[in-house]
Amino acid sequence: MFKEDIYFCPYCGIKTNNSICCEICSNELKKFVNKNIGSTEFCDAFTAPFVYEDIVRDAVHNFKFEKRRNYCESFGYFMASCDLFYSDMIISVPSFNNKKKYNTSDLLAKYMSKLLNIRYQRHAVSKIRDTKFQHECDFSKRLSNLNDCFSASPKKLNNLNILICDDIITSGSTIDEVAKACKKSGARNVYAVAFAVSNGAFAECYSGGKNWDVKF
Repeated sequence: MFKEDIYFCPYCGIKTNNSICCEICSNELKKFVNKNIGSTEFCDAFTAPFVYEDIVRDAVHNFKFEKRRNYCESFGYFMASCDLFYSDMIISVPSFNNKKKYNTSDLLAKYMSKLLNIRYQRHAVSKIRDTKFQHECDFSKRLSNLNDCFSASPKKLNNLNILICDDIITSGSTIDEVAKACKKSGARNVYAVAFAVSNGAFAECYSGGKNWDVKF
């Protein structure tokens, strides 16, 4: 007799039949589905399966600040269900001198690489100066906080389509600065996907809407 796999919903903790989420949390997540695509000055397009509210906000907080790695598979699954753009390489948002031992962007990029069968290049982009955490800055200071703090390798990015993976897009300033470094190093197009996006990001840099079905 085969032993039945046991899973626990990362959002509420109850026993379930899969590692993504239980039926109750699935119904809650459906209330916050995002179907918009935005862009920034240097990032050609960005999106996320969910809007940063309620159960989604709590999940991001737990994953990011409580170091709950068990969210990674669920986040990656939903991120992969978005209308993703053709990419040659996946990258993450690096920390200064890679000092952040628990990097949610890195975890998601690795998992997305496996799901989408796209090469992940961890050291294609580096952070060349230390900055305040973005969540410590008000909305208006987020862009200046990160201005020119990333550098990219032309040998690794030249003429490639790049996909940035992160947990949340709040103002769009982080992905814009990473994309700027990539473009300076010869990247053809730079896209970004996160698990959640703030409505504020679309208010600042909304470029259009497109419908797709987030898989549950």
